[in-house]
Amino acid sequence: MWIGEGWNGLEVVVGLSSALVASSVALFAYGLDSLLEVFAGLVLIWRFRAELTGSEEAAAERKALRLIGITFFLLAAFVGIQSAATLLGWLPEPEPSVPGIVLVIASAVVMTFLYLRKTRLAKQLQSRAQSYDRD
Repeated sequence: MWIGEGWNGLEVVVGLSSALVASSVALFAYGLDSLLEVFAGLVLIWRFRAELTGSEEAAAERKALRLIGITFFLLAAFVGIQSAATLLGWLPEPEPSVPGIVLVIASAVVMTFLYLRKTRLAKQLQSRAQSYDRD
């Protein structure tokens, strides 16, 4: 999990700094998305600890789901507003950015690997907090 948090932290730094250099709203949104992923990951780590200690597991699950849900609604609102502003001509159209393209390709590779590893580990640990199969 900490590897994923580290990667997402790197995405935040690269995405936001590249956005400043390229004046790219799209890269800024990508960096912001990564920041929300860091937050969601920290919530899951907190939730995983609650599961390991057995303390108030149901309450921790509800709180984790609520916090992560809020981050997705915030991200959806940002993307919707940013998209509408770009379509209305209030923001410049995004320009291609080599760092942005490299970041997206690297993220696709790294995140796919981490997803597969986390899924395997969740099954081994029988962890509901990390499981993607909510049977």
